[in-house]
Amino acid sequence: MDHQHGTNINSDWMDNPGRNDDDDSSDTLLFAILTLSISYFVLRTLGVVILVALLLFAVWIVMGKDASSPRIA
Repeated sequence: MDHQHGTNINSDWMDNPGRNDDDDSSDTLLFAILTLSISYFVLRTLGVVILVALLLFAVWIVMGKDASSPRIA
């Protein structure tokens, strides 16, 4: 029974096989993963917003120059 339990633990806890008995470590790992995921999502969203703003700003500048320059019909 002990041998069976010992072999199953590694398949059940593939995330951190070193600490099988410690519930706090899995909670900390989950919290770290959630925090990293949220921060990555926020940074990615901010990056997309900044890129879109720069793109719109560049398009606005180009359109403004095109509209004000007489040589482009």
